[in-house]
Amino acid sequence: MDYGEWTDDLAQTEVVEVGEVLLYVLHDVYQLDVEPSAAGFGAVISGHSHRSSVEDVHGVLFLNPGSAGQPRYGYPASVALLQIHGTYLDIQFVELEGVPL
Repeated sequence: MDYGEWTDDLAQTEVVEVGEVLLYVLHDVYQLDVEPSAAGFGAVISGHSHRSSVEDVHGVLFLNPGSAGQPRYGYPASVALLQIHGTYLDIQFVELEGVPL
């Protein structure tokens, strides 16, 4: 599901700049290879667990939007909407109905 030949051309990590905010994107947060606050990231966005969550760690938002596809482990299918206002990050989770377990 998460790995295979189809992932060969995908970057392992990506830095995205949106306005005044740097976002660090990777698949598995446990493979984080930088200190986000020291690097100046406003958020770390990851997936892997397919479970939606958000947590502030030393001023850095750690966001897992969940899984928009087939959910696992009984978690609902979900996505996250991230709105950026200057350096303020606002998160809204949206549960998706009708996605079969």
